[in-house]
Amino acid sequence: MPFRKYSEAFAPEVLDAMTAAFNAAVQSAQIPLSEIDKKEIADRILASASSGVRDVSELTKAALPPLSSSVE
Repeated sequence: MPFRKYSEAFAPEVLDAMTAAFNAAVQSAQIPLSEIDKKEIADRILASASSGVRDVSELTKAALPPLSSSVE
């Protein structure tokens, strides 16, 4: 679990939400992710949770890079 070291900063249910969001984000990737990619996902989830986001789907959305809206 990438958030284990934050167990003193977040309640267990928040850590569970963060972990679920991390797993969902990684599983939704269309390509294999490097450890750097996974760290970026974890960092985005941590930043969102630190600002008060607790919903798994919102944490997952925050973890994923925005999709370009332009179509070529």
